[in-house]
Amino acid sequence: MPGTRYRLAIAEPQTHHFVVDLQVEDVAGEARLVMPSWTPGSYLMREFPRNVVTFAAVDGAGRPLPFRKADKNTWVVDAPADGRLTARYLVHADELSVRTSHLDASHAFISGTSAFMYVEGREREPVTVEVQAPEAWKV
Repeated sequence: MPGTRYRLAIAEPQTHHFVVDLQVEDVAGEARLVMPSWTPGSYLMREFPRNVVTFAAVDGAGRPLPFRKADKNTWVVDAPADGRLTARYLVHADELSVRTSHLDASHAFISGTSAFMYVEGREREPVTVEVQAPEAWKV
């Protein structure tokens, strides 16, 4: 089924970092990955991309794909020849509020708008989210 698959991995929560893998198939042409600049219930523009520490993209065979930052919240990734795209990015989450994500050794609060990029033009497709958290945590 087409759609976007996210895997959120919390391996070392004490670092305040988590990794997001965004996977899509049937990508024709370059892909514009956008991080929202707003969150429901808040009437200010947000700077969520400032917390993206690293970003990389690969095709279905794991070959790196060139990308560029188009503006403050958009990454443009070259077309994967096989149509399969995985973007992996590291997010810093150390602001305890209802508008952002926070992560430490005791818990995680992940606000979707501050964590998940989306592929422009595919916002209405199905989405699945897998969370890999420390074994003792409840998700």
